[in-house]
Amino acid sequence: MGVLGGIGAVKSGLVLSHGQTLGGGYGRFHHLFVWPAFGLCVVFLGWRLLRREWFLQRGLVIYLAGISLSSALMMGAGYWGGEMLLGADATTGPSASSSTTASITDHSARVSQGHQLFLMNCAHCHAPDATGDEGPNLHGVAKSDARIASLIKNGVKGEMPKFSAKLSDADIQALIAFIRSLHD
Repeated sequence: MGVLGGIGAVKSGLVLSHGQTLGGGYGRFHHLFVWPAFGLCVVFLGWRLLRREWFLQRGLVIYLAGISLSSALMMGAGYWGGEMLLGADATTGPSASSSTTASITDHSARVSQGHQLFLMNCAHCHAPDATGDEGPNLHGVAKSDARIASLIKNGVKGEMPKFSAKLSDADIQALIAFIRSLHD
């Protein structure tokens, strides 16, 4: 069952990364754990299916050690996957600064910055064009700027992560400027 779920996860990951098997930044770290873990699962599942009868003690120890290693690698993949979604800038990796605190006075520059922040942090749920996927369509949002800022900072339990630790107030204002620039 785990391998079947893994096949769906690998396919969706390849679609989201546009077919890049390694990528860069946190995506690279994530994939360096995912691929060996998935490969080990497939190998040990194949071995178990071909072996049909119970393992001898030595084979059982090897099997359990391999599956345990695969599980540990999956935990690492989950950690780096979480960092891609909730951690610092997913395109540049762990050494990058996650906050852009420079003051932006030009409205078009603020919208452009908001668009970049949106693509890095929001597009995986709201779609790159903000028309909605897992998250709602953001074109023509009727909520106040304060409510949008609160949703971005605090998230929605079980639906949207909170970004208060990742995005500065200036980043959130740039995101709001981008959202306001969207038209139906």
